[in-house]
Amino acid sequence: MEKTIKKHTDWDIREKELEEREKAIKEKEYNASVNLKKSKIQLEKAEKEKGSLDEKEKKQLLLRLSPTLWEEVSRWAEDDFRSVNGQIEYILTEAVKKRRKVKIEEETEK
Repeated sequence: MEKTIKKHTDWDIREKELEEREKAIKEKEYNASVNLKKSKIQLEKAEKEKGSLDEKEKKQLLLRLSPTLWEEVSRWAEDDFRSVNGQIEYILTEAVKKRRKVKIEEETEK
């Protein structure tokens, strides 16, 4: 009688161990699938960012300015706490924004 009780407890212990192992395996599979999804999302983001980085790369431009214009831009840059290069980029960016705005206004009037 004692042996049958012991067998039952051994079987119960083994059954619980198997259940715990199955639970651990399912949890690992779930975590792996979640990590895979996260990796795919990160990869997609990285690919999108790479595309946008290509757009963010700055193009080099050789620009010749008269000494007087250089001095004016240089003073303006100092007033705005920018480098001369940064000031020229700022001026060009503002000019392009203004041009776009004018074009949009002209198109809406038509």
